Amino acid sequence: MRLLTPLQWRLFGYLRRYLFPYVLLLSVAIGLLAAANAGIPFIMKLVVDLVSNLKGAHVIDVSAATRLRELSIVLAGLFLIRALGNFADDYLTSYIAQKITLDIRADLNESLQRQSLSFFNRTPTGVMVSRVINDVNVVVQSLSNGVFSIFGDGMSLIALLVTAFVLDWRLAAIAFVGFPIVVLPIVGLSKKVRRDTKHAQK
Repeated sequence: MRLLTPLQWRLFGYLRRYLFPYVLLLSVAIGLLAAANAGIPFIMKLVVDLVSNLKGAHVIDVSAATRLRELSIVLAGLFLIRALGNFADDYLTSYIAQKITLDIRADLNESLQRQSLSFFNRTPTGVMVSRVINDVNVVVQSLSNGVFSIFGDGMSLIALLVTAFVLDWRLAAIAFVGFPIVVLPIVGLSKKVRRDTKHAQK
């Protein structure tokens, strides 16, 4: 099973122009987002355990209260990092997609300028407009929603799995076994929708 289609590999020729700094910054944003998503459950577990200990104690533990305040600040910082990472991810993904769209349309325009008059006689105007506007959007969206999403969601999933196994490996193992049962029908449905979409575009 191939993660990327031949068309997406061809799109990397356009993506190479924006590897630095935009794709690099996007990778950093995705990494921060994955780290924040993984750190939040871990810190929340520590906060819950600390609050439970404070409630059960008859005397207020000053060091525990100080520790709870520090963990609360760390937790707020992680939520802030996640929000910033989410914003940077969405912004940079849209920016790169718009730039690639512009480049592809410019190349299509140059290609159209080199065509013979017979090409324009046998090709309807609506078809050419659809190729330049609609089809280019579909192609670029397959890159932004496909490759970038696989990379970003994959990193977040790996980080969350590591956190889950650190917190409770037994519960994580049960969830990990049940995960394919839930995902496989969704994968089959997505393939069917993709196949129907391709037929509709023909």
